[in-house]
Amino acid sequence: MSGNEEVDMQVSRVGSFTLGWGESLTWDERHQRLYFVDCATRKLHWLDDGETTPAGFELPSMGAGIVLTEGDDIIVVLDDGLYLCAPDEQRVELLSPFPAELGGRGNDACADLAGNIITGKLNLAPGDGSSWQYSHTRGW
Repeated sequence: MSGNEEVDMQVSRVGSFTLGWGESLTWDERHQRLYFVDCATRKLHWLDDGETTPAGFELPSMGAGIVLTEGDDIIVVLDDGLYLCAPDEQRVELLSPFPAELGGRGNDACADLAGNIITGKLNLAPGDGSSWQYSHTRGW
């Protein structure tokens, strides 16, 4: 697209559920599943393709980012670090705590082309921000 064409797009609501503070919509193409968190209720949710009622479970703390892995697990940013999560088994285990230098908790997440996880410091008040990279082989 050159940027001048109009796109005919329709947006419609999926299901009748509501979230207190929804974030981190992540589409898993391989599993045809949409992941998201509700920060207000500390829950991980997902919709399998075609479903209108989300499945999910409560996380140990507020989720604020989701990154897909090459397997069935996902990585979730929680209050104190990165966690490996097996949604269908409702299993959550610490992958790596945040480094003390982060000075708080992480917020949002994505993976770069090399498979490293990128997250940023959550600032609830004005202050210096920062971004952090986690490598499974090199750490933070």
